[in-house]
Amino acid sequence: MLKPVAQDQELLSLKQSYLTDDCFVDEGNLVLAQDVLYHAFDLEEYEQEESKNEANPNCDYYILGSKYGGSQDVFPAMLDGDFVCVGYANGTDLGGMLDRSSEEIVDFLKEKGEAPAAYNCLKHFLKIKAGDKIAVKADGSPKGKMGFLSIVGIAEVVDGSDYYIYDPEGYGHCIKVKWLAAPVSQSFDIGGYGRTIHKLSNQEHISRIFETEYVKKMQFPLKNDHLMDNPLNQILYGPPGTGKTYHTINKALEIIDGHVPGKRIKATERFKALKEAGQIVFTTFHQSMTYEDFVEGIKPTTEEGAISYEVQAGIFRKICEGEFPSIVGYKFNGNEVIRENDCEIYLKKSNGGELPFSKALLKECSRFLEAEGLEQFVKKESTDLVDRAQYRLIEPYIVNGYLNLINPLVKHLQFISSEKNSSFNQPKVLIIDEINRGNVSAILGELITLLEPDKRLGASEELKATLPYSKKEFGVPSNLYIIGTMNTADRSVEALDSALRRRFHFEEMPPRYDLADLNRDIAGYNLGSLLQTINERIAVLLDRDHLIGHAYLINCTSEKDLENTFQRNIIPLLQEYFYSDYEKIALVLGEGFCKEKEHQVVFAGQKNYSHAGNKQYELLNPTGEAFIEAIKRLMNG
Repeated sequence: MLKPVAQDQELLSLKQSYLTDDCFVDEGNLVLAQDVLYHAFDLEEYEQEESKNEANPNCDYYILGSKYGGSQDVFPAMLDGDFVCVGYANGTDLGGMLDRSSEEIVDFLKEKGEAPAAYNCLKHFLKIKAGDKIAVKADGSPKGKMGFLSIVGIAEVVDGSDYYIYDPEGYGHCIKVKWLAAPVSQSFDIGGYGRTIHKLSNQEHISRIFETEYVKKMQFPLKNDHLMDNPLNQILYGPPGTGKTYHTINKALEIIDGHVPGKRIKATERFKALKEAGQIVFTTFHQSMTYEDFVEGIKPTTEEGAISYEVQAGIFRKICEGEFPSIVGYKFNGNEVIRENDCEIYLKKSNGGELPFSKALLKECSRFLEAEGLEQFVKKESTDLVDRAQYRLIEPYIVNGYLNLINPLVKHLQFISSEKNSSFNQPKVLIIDEINRGNVSAILGELITLLEPDKRLGASEELKATLPYSKKEFGVPSNLYIIGTMNTADRSVEALDSALRRRFHFEEMPPRYDLADLNRDIAGYNLGSLLQTINERIAVLLDRDHLIGHAYLINCTSEKDLENTFQRNIIPLLQEYFYSDYEKIALVLGEGFCKEKEHQVVFAGQKNYSHAGNKQYELLNPTGEAFIEAIKRLMNG
């Protein structure tokens, strides 16, 4: 250390500028070298000084934990409620201490009998102010351990006199924030942030955590324990207007994030962000959808006026294959990744030879790392990693002596995947709206078998199929979730393929009569009771597949809204359901909406014709008072 210090002329000049004649003469720069070492090995304490960020002197940066007692994860509550919180000293409202110094806060908490962990945390928490930025962490390694920090959200403290809230029955001490990016999943090779709260002054750390491109994008959660509760293949089915497509957003967010924001606007914003990132794909089946559109096909392309044909991946193959971040150029222990193709990377060893590694193997190990966590990963031997990842097609050259190369490759892959916002090892969701309107057997072809959970890549009965155009071996990854919707009233196609039915979990979406938005009276009757009355009659005259969903009435707040809904939605639906059999429509809606039609036809030769039993009805268009009376008749009032 003495030699580098003695050679750093800029450092020596800076030292000399601070010294006066009465200062200790530091011959040999021993004290200076000691100070350099002190700050190098005790950087964490240095970072806690009350210094301002040079780039933005009005903004301080913090890292805050999201788990109470080390296990209770309160981040979903933070995200939904737009706040950050700490639970220490939960029994004392600290609102009166916001303008006190750190020393006064510590003295106050000591008098209350709080432990050092409480006042060391709260003295920083209570100094957070409007405009400061907070990175919420899921986990972080303490000083002296392998550097690791995982961030799940980035927030900015909002202005206002009520930004601090004391919640004695819930989450303790809370500060109102707006989320800049949340939920996210970002891993950093940074250590020293193991405590509940840290104030940052290290400019490199601030730049990496708060100012990188990922902060501008919604990203992906770190933990996915909730995935076990979600079937890989599911179909939401029910009559029109029951919210099937609406609920696909909730289902997708439950799979990827583990929770759905309480505010719909936040849910849709998160959904759109995940679509832009490629983690959610939405498509609709129709009669013209083909295998070539969905899986792969030969498509024409033009270049400089010349037409050529090439194999192009479809929607399904694209989301299955995902993105594999390039690690070409990565060097470790004398080895270097020198090139790659669709299936393999090639490693140049220290002795000059080349060694190929399967990308599928590295993906599988990376998925295991994602599920187990980095701390568990680094404690395991490579052999244990491969065994527990359940990869059953490991190449012989990997089995015979090269397992020690997997750990650094996978660790580096995981790191740059996080840095570059790659989602290949994250859960993905494919939403297929109106799945029964396409010819499913023709669209999926041989891939129907590969959808089964135990046939997915990495599963116990893993299967692959050779695709007909590209001749590539193809399998469905275990991190792909498929959500379909099926309108049971759609008669445009045959019943859903029975082979597909066996492979999907079906969840019925019936009309809901108990929703709060239907618990209102219009035209003298409760909307929920009105809809239930109509549907009970349809079920008797037709079946349960042709009911009317609650979505048609959910936004009705006035008699005019209800009148428009009947004219534009409910009556046209009933005409379709009953093929213009107006007598049955009259039985459902009553004489206020339909009446028997009197014959005025004079037949040829003025012959009489008995039309008994062949009644004809006509639809009415009641408005105003007539509409109110029609509703009364519908309800037998």
